[in-house]
Amino acid sequence: MPPPPCLRIASAAIAAGLWLAAPPAHSTYLTVYGSPANVPYVTTYEWEGSSVSHGSAVGNAAKRSPSGNYFGTRALRWDALGNAVELGNLGTSNGVYTAYGVSDVNNAGSAVGQAEKYDDLGDDKGTRAVLWDAAGTIATELGHLGTDSNGSTYAGAYAINDVGLAVGYAVKFDAQGLPCGDRAVRWDDSGSAFELGNLGTSSNGYTDCRALVVNSAGIAAGRARKYTSAHVA
Repeated sequence: MPPPPCLRIASAAIAAGLWLAAPPAHSTYLTVYGSPANVPYVTTYEWEGSSVSHGSAVGNAAKRSPSGNYFGTRALRWDALGNAVELGNLGTSNGVYTAYGVSDVNNAGSAVGQAEKYDDLGDDKGTRAVLWDAAGTIATELGHLGTDSNGSTYAGAYAINDVGLAVGYAVKFDAQGLPCGDRAVRWDDSGSAFELGNLGTSSNGYTDCRALVVNSAGIAAGRARKYTSAHVA
């Protein structure tokens, strides 16, 4: 795989708006009261300070059994009184292990993130972008940009605005089921994934870009690997 992409500022306008280099995310530790059982370590993650909104907070926690067995990570939501509830997932391995996390919550209380997906046999099918609406805890899988020959793919949602537009990334696959890198995507309220523009590809169609934040007007910002005719910048 190519080396990690560098951050770039692009001046070209695309369907979702202007691409800008986004500031890094940061995390803080939170003392939690009323948290679900067996989630002793909790970290809240902020993307542009959006993890707390109108009395609703979201974060992620390691889940363990009373004897200390590790069951993976879980996404949590806290209400204004500090009560926490575990959000839903996309299946488990051996009935206990899974890993997923929440990245952002909007003013309506809808949250987005990503989750490992397991089929009915407990086989891992990659990571999917997910939505949890304000009215419940069920994880709704968002669309992707194709899968490999085993039905696996990778995607994640990083931000959601107040009208329900979410942005993030999804791996794109060619006709043979081979990965062509990460692509910036936008999901509308139907959950369909729309690929956003990029700054060029390699000779075999590979590129790497992600949308990290989105404002109320639907303008997204993120990062992209830039390709030129001579080299990768």
